Amino acid sequence: MLTICLSQLSAGDEKKTDVFKESFIEAFDKNGDGLIDKDETPNRDQLKNFLINSKHKSVVPENIRWASLGVSELKDFAEEGSRDAQFYLGRKFHWGRGVSENKKEAYKWFLKAANQGHPEAQYQVGVFNKVGWGVLEDDLEAQKWYRKAAEQGHPGGQYEVGKNAKGIEESLKWWHKAAEQGHGDSQATIGFYHYTTFSKNRNWVLSYAWYSIAAQNGNSDGKKYKEFLRNRKLDDADVQAGQSLVKEMVKKNPKLLND
Repeated sequence: MLTICLSQLSAGDEKKTDVFKESFIEAFDKNGDGLIDKDETPNRDQLKNFLINSKHKSVVPENIRWASLGVSELKDFAEEGSRDAQFYLGRKFHWGRGVSENKKEAYKWFLKAANQGHPEAQYQVGVFNKVGWGVLEDDLEAQKWYRKAAEQGHPGGQYEVGKNAKGIEESLKWWHKAAEQGHGDSQATIGFYHYTTFSKNRNWVLSYAWYSIAAQNGNSDGKKYKEFLRNRKLDDADVQAGQSLVKEMVKKNPKLLND
């Protein structure tokens, strides 16, 4: 089925693209990573066309295209130097998807992708150094890679750089960058900043707004402290003001909320 669909796409059969997208994503949701391992493997030219051809980006999202590959296909592309393949191969070993979990092997491939500027791989290399997965714990090395990811706009990297910045203003700068991309931990941290008594910018209504947005993104602290403020610190008018502020903030920047 997959081989037939790829042939149709390669031949430019645009009538099939919507059907293919729906079917492929449905199959991916059901089978997860390595979908192609569970289907008839297409030939290499079809596979390259599917992964690289720009017109297919509107058919199947790039992250799903790469994640759909099995370990053997990914390794072929990774060894050829594809940073995307290296990252997704590292992810396979990290989570044990289609292969036995192996943190050391995961780190090896993440590092290769990170050295080629892949921002998510750079963030993962930071995490692995921070916690000692597949490599000795090294906080300085972790911070180096977090910053590399942050400078490329990775919200997780920005959050970590903010945690280790010198001075609250520098921290807030990085947390806001991440929060504007829907990063729940950063949003909750900003909420805490506006709540605390040591903050010169204490503002419980603004705190409530940030905690509310974090809560909508699934952040547990956001959910907890939104309710705390509602029940213990704010009157009805303040709560309404906070809710209105959330609407204004999201209208101005819809990316505050994850899809």
